Amino acid sequence: MAERYVHALWCDDIRQEIGNKPSFMGAYVGGLTVTSLPTILPRLSVYVWATTTIDHPFEKAELRITRDDGFVLTQFTAGIIDQDKIQHPKPEETTSFTLMFGINLSGIELPENCKYFSISVETESETLEGQKLWVSVDPGLFAHPK
Repeated sequence: MAERYVHALWCDDIRQEIGNKPSFMGAYVGGLTVTSLPTILPRLSVYVWATTTIDHPFEKAELRITRDDGFVLTQFTAGIIDQDKIQHPKPEETTSFTLMFGINLSGIELPENCKYFSISVETESETLEGQKLWVSVDPGLFAHPK
C-alpha cells in the first residue's frame, strides 16, 4: 500500500445525514454518460479522501478539480490539523491519518471534446492523483421506443 494516496467518489449529490454521516446520491461507477456535448451538468459532487501515514503528516494539502483541458473547476487549501491537538482518543495501532472533503459543484460546463474530470491534491512534496471521472456520449441514452 502506498504511503500517501487520494481516493475520490464522484456522484450527483452529497448529503450530510444525522450522526455526521455522508450519503452519496447517484454515485458514478467509472464514468458519466451524457446525450451530447457540449452540455452543462446541473450538479456534480465528489467526496475525497487524502490519506497519509501518521509519521508523515501533511504539511500542505491543496485540492484541485480540473477538466481534461486544464480548466480548474475549483481549488482550495485545506487547513492542516495539528496531530497533537486531536481531542478524541487515538488508538496505539492507528497507522494513518485521512483528510476528507465533500465538494458540491453546480453549472459545470462540458465542452465539445471533454473526456474526463480529475482530482489532485498537491502536498509539500508531491502531487497525488485521485480517480478520474470519465465522460462518454450516448445520444440514445434517454431515447424512448416508438
